[in-house]
Amino acid sequence: GKTFEMWIIPKGGAPKPAGLFQSDQRGTALHLERGPVDASTNAVALSVEPEAGSAAPPSPPIVRAPLSGLS
Repeated sequence: GKTFEMWIIPKGGAPKPAGLFQSDQRGTALHLERGPVDASTNAVALSVEPEAGSAAPPSPPIVRAPLSGLS
């Protein structure tokens, strides 16, 4: 009943949902967010959510990757 959800975290803003995905039987997963990367993006994050996802992360992400050099 759980899924992974990717989040785009803008500088000084609330996380924005960027898609739901599952891993395969080996635990491998790949999720692509299509389109240009907004220069105001500070980080991308990953959380474990209910199957339908969430409008906002209910708890701290399990992975958070800062981005730099976009502007």
